[in-house]
Amino acid sequence: MKRLILILVIPLTLLSFMFVSKWWLVNVPDGPGEVIMYGFPFIYLAPGFHTSLSNQIFLLPLLGNLLVYFAISFVIIYIINRIKRIVMSKLIITGIWVITVLPLIFTILIALNPDNVYSLKCNCQAQVIKSGFDLDAQGYWTPHMTVEKAKQK
Repeated sequence: MKRLILILVIPLTLLSFMFVSKWWLVNVPDGPGEVIMYGFPFIYLAPGFHTSLSNQIFLLPLLGNLLVYFAISFVIIYIINRIKRIVMSKLIITGIWVITVLPLIFTILIALNPDNVYSLKCNCQAQVIKSGFDLDAQGYWTPHMTVEKAKQK
């Protein structure tokens, strides 16, 4: 199982964390008004209130989300491995890691933006208006989720 954690659970965790999330349409009274925040089960990513093209990243919810995604991935792989033993070739393992690392590099480059603000948790009093699940919900892969679209859903 230790080998499966390295070759399957970690890439599955990272891929699901990068591409499957929840968007939250919130009203920030002391901020810019209505904004879209991201994260499942905890909000860990919000647009920067101080400048455009920046993000606010909340570290404790981010770590909590990663642990939740890891636990879900572990349980899925564990159950599948109990039903039918998982055996994979080195070519498939390499492919899985390449598919995982390429978007991860892009995500890290976005996270290294010097205008981003990092804090332990969200200290704004956001009121949730609406929320929903979406693939690529973090919005920086394709900016498809806007306040107007969120209101229509």
